[in-house]
Order: sequence, then C-alpha cells, then structure tokens
Amino acid sequence: MNIHALASSVLPSQSIAVETYASRALNDLREWATTYSVPVTIIVNVQAVPKSVYEHLGLDLQKTYINIYTDYDIQDLKRSSTPDKITFNGDTYQAESSTDWKAVAGYKAILAVKI
Repeated sequence: MNIHALASSVLPSQSIAVETYASRALNDLREWATTYSVPVTIIVNVQAVPKSVYEHLGLDLQKTYINIYTDYDIQDLKRSSTPDKITFNGDTYQAESSTDWKAVAGYKAILAVKI
C-alpha cells in the first residue's frame, strides 16, 4: 500500500524545488565551490519540526528544521557526498537525514535544516 499517495490525497501538498549535487571544484580563489543541477519542482508534504522535540532528536535549538514527505529520491548528508538543496517557501534548506520507507509505504521522510 502506498501510504504517501493516500496521505497526499487528504493532506495539503506544497511544491518545493530540489537541486541535486553536480560537482565540486576549486574556484579562482582556490576555494572549494559546489555546483548543483537545475532546480526540479516536486509536490511534497511539509511539516514543521516542533521545538519541543529538538533536544530529543539532538538538533540545534538555534536552527529551523522541517520534515518533508515525498516519493522523490532526495539525497541527505552522507560521508563523501553533498546533500541536496531544497527551496521551500522562499527559504533554502539542506537535507540532513532521511528515513526510506519507499519499499514499505511508498515514501521517504527527509529532515531538512534551513541554511
């Protein structure tokens, strides 16, 4: 059963723009610069992360986090890779972690931090 498709039919959906990591190279100033793909707009479900759970999740109280629920393959922060950038409601976020339920319920949950 695709729970994401079912939930999307009753919960409000939002559009976000996702930019995937393309490359990393030294620029003219000899600083590492990351290049991202052209943004792709996708429809997702977004929920705020309540401040009351920040400590339980080990999150920084000075930052803003959101949860994104989608069937799109957003890449999170991993060793030797750069996470995808997400634009939502005029703000830019970075995918911090994900929980992949695609095989079981048809969605992936992404925790993203505002950058």
